[in-house]
Amino acid sequence: MKKISHFERCELCGEYAPCEIHHVFSGTARQISDKYGAVVRCCRACHAKIHHRPSEYYWLKSETQKKVMEAQKWSLDDWMDHFYKNYLEG
Repeated sequence: MKKISHFERCELCGEYAPCEIHHVFSGTARQISDKYGAVVRCCRACHAKIHHRPSEYYWLKSETQKKVMEAQKWSLDDWMDHFYKNYLEG
């Protein structure tokens, strides 16, 4: 079930709206996403776009990886030990 909050600013479009939690890394990494804050609060419209056009939101995975690595002071090897896939370019 989606967690819906009262009006907040969407982290993607900046609009104030009821927001949902999007786990940036899903599937087997969903619980790990929760643990390390790899989630974004987004309005329903943006959340739907993420799920209908995931290739357009690849940058979100990259930016979230950078944020988590910085917050945890992780190397790329540390990241791979937890999430198993590198989303950084280059």
